[in-house]
Amino acid sequence: MLYRPITEVASGDINGRNIYGAGKTILVKEDIILTVGMITKLKKLGISGIFVKNKNFPHIELEENVSQETKIETLACLYYVVDMINSNHEIDLVPIKENVDKLIQEIELHKDILVQFTDIRSKENEVFIHTLQVCIVATTIGTKLGITKDGLKTVTTTALLHEMIKNNHSKKHLTNLNKSSAEVYSIYREMKQKIDFFLLNDVPFPPYKSRANKEIQLYAEILAVADCIDNLSSQFSNYPTLTPNDAIEFMMLLTGKIVHIDVMHAFIRTFSAFPNGHSVELSNGKQGLVVRQNPALPTRPVVGVFEGDFQKEEAITLDVQEFDLSNMPTVFITDMVSPNSIAHEEENQDNGKIKDITH
Repeated sequence: MLYRPITEVASGDINGRNIYGAGKTILVKEDIILTVGMITKLKKLGISGIFVKNKNFPHIELEENVSQETKIETLACLYYVVDMINSNHEIDLVPIKENVDKLIQEIELHKDILVQFTDIRSKENEVFIHTLQVCIVATTIGTKLGITKDGLKTVTTTALLHEMIKNNHSKKHLTNLNKSSAEVYSIYREMKQKIDFFLLNDVPFPPYKSRANKEIQLYAEILAVADCIDNLSSQFSNYPTLTPNDAIEFMMLLTGKIVHIDVMHAFIRTFSAFPNGHSVELSNGKQGLVVRQNPALPTRPVVGVFEGDFQKEEAITLDVQEFDLSNMPTVFITDMVSPNSIAHEEENQDNGKIKDITH
């Protein structure tokens, strides 16, 4: 399986994984042969790229620390929360707490798998995918930092609902779910405002501010990092859209300004700089695809190197040689295809808008 920008997807390509619209609606199922009409619809929805199956690289898998089943359940939970808030109804907290517990359990079980943003975003689901990704990244960072089980629940709960809180009325749901989450959310919002101000005005961050409640501050910093990295990876946010490796470099600017260095170190150990299935160029002039990760060295994956055009059907006998960059200290990745590099004019015009899913 490999990632392909939507402008390079052609009729006859085989879709690599389910592409979702609003709710549980599947726009295009996995293994479906794509048509011109399907590709046109995906473009109109703002989808910038998808994963397709390729006979030359059947062994490339999208490693994930949260299963697709749990992701779908989480998205359904988020849609439920939004419906309840919009209709001014009471929220049943039990399924949310169960979902939080399941997310934590899976992430702890797969703590050595690097986070890769593999879920396809569209105009219909981008806020929900953003929330899901922030939740996964934040919980993974918390796990790496070794925070307590109660601390993980606070981080995961706050991340899960951070886009749903628009006023004091909806903020009460955080308090009902987790007593500390509302306080974490408030500090996170302060941090996010500083990050937004820096991005808009290109001014230096103020010095790092230590707070009295260091535990709550730690949780807020984790959430701020998770939110920022996802916004930098999305074509729908107000932030510049960067490749994962460039986004990591930008995130380093937050160290010692917005977040403590320990939080940033934990983040770097959880996030893949070069996701599986993406095209890369190496410093030795070779081209290839990221085949799998080296969890201990997130910037040094295993790359399948080849000669010629691997996307042509006649290249079935393509000679692929694996380069494990963890064992090749003089070879580096110099470039990669951005997961969301295909910008749409209408999205650029909307960059000043603030995401909103409740009214």
